[in-house]
Amino acid sequence: YAEPIFKKCIIKIPAFKKQHEGLHKHSLDNNVKHICPVQCPMCGYFCEYSIGHGGKHKTRHGSMQNTRFASNSTEIQVGDRKYVVSDQTSAEYCNMFCANLPASGRGHVHLSYCKSNCSNDSVDGVRHQTKQYHPEPNRLKDEITHERFWQKINFEDPYSNDQKQTFKQCNIQCKWKEHNDDHFCTGELWHQPFTSNQITNNQTLLPGGHICNEKHPSRYHLIFILDCSYSMSKCLSESKETRWQSVLKAFDSFINTRKQESFDDLISIIKFDSCAEIITKFEEIKTDFNQKYLNQIKPSNNIGTS
Repeated sequence: YAEPIFKKCIIKIPAFKKQHEGLHKHSLDNNVKHICPVQCPMCGYFCEYSIGHGGKHKTRHGSMQNTRFASNSTEIQVGDRKYVVSDQTSAEYCNMFCANLPASGRGHVHLSYCKSNCSNDSVDGVRHQTKQYHPEPNRLKDEITHERFWQKINFEDPYSNDQKQTFKQCNIQCKWKEHNDDHFCTGELWHQPFTSNQITNNQTLLPGGHICNEKHPSRYHLIFILDCSYSMSKCLSESKETRWQSVLKAFDSFINTRKQESFDDLISIIKFDSCAEIITKFEEIKTDFNQKYLNQIKPSNNIGTS
C-alpha cells in the first residue's frame, strides 16, 4: 500500500502573474499515463489501469489492513495461523486469504451488514445470515459468495479458475467414521436440498438434503420423546423394574446398536409430563446420555400427562 503521489505542475507562472494560462501539466510527455485512483477496500492498493478505464479494476493486492475477522465460532483457522473474532487481518493478503481457509476455502462466505428488505433466500449470491456472527452478534449481516463479493467491490478476482470452482462448492462434510476429512457434499454452495429420488445407488443422502458420492449407512437425526410422568415410577407387572428404568434400558440398547451398525447419528431428547422440555438436541451419538442426562431425571411426583 502507498499513499497517492500528486506531482506538481511544471509550467512556470509568467512574471507579474499569479497563475499561468491553460491546464496544469506535471510532465512534458503528452502520452503520460494517469493511474486510476480507485483502491481495493481491503488492502488499499491502487488500481493499476489508466484513469477512466472500462470494466473492473485490477491491482496486485497486499496486506488486508482495512478489515477484521468475523465468525460464528471463537477461533478462525487460516493456514497454520489462528485468530479470534475482531483480530486485524493485516497478516493476510487479499489474493491468498480465501484459499488458505479450511478445505481450501470451499464454500466460504464474505459478510456485510444487512440492508432492509433482506430475506433468507439466495439472490445473486447474497442471502441473509443463517447463523449469528461475532462481533456485534445482534447486528444483522448478509452472507455473500466469493464470486459475488468480488463483483460487488468491482475488482478482478485474483484467484485461479480451479480455486474459484472450489469456492462455489458446498462445504458440508460427510461425517461417516470411515471417511477422511475430504468427503464433502457434491452440490454447489446453497443448493436446494436433494431428495432420495435424486441420488444414485452409489451415493448416500445426508441430513439436510446433502449428497455424499459414496454408499454407506445413513446418518440420522433421532428424536426420543420420553414420558417421565408419575405413571412411569410404577413397576411393570411381575417385575421390580419401573417403567422408567425399562425406558432407560431400551434407550441404551438402541443407542449401542446404532453405534455398532451405523456411523455417528445425531440425538435429540425431549421429556414430558404435564409439559414438555428439551433435554438436548443435535448431540453426537458418542455421548454417554445416561450419565450426562437421563440418570438425573426422575419421574414426576403425582404429575400426569396432559
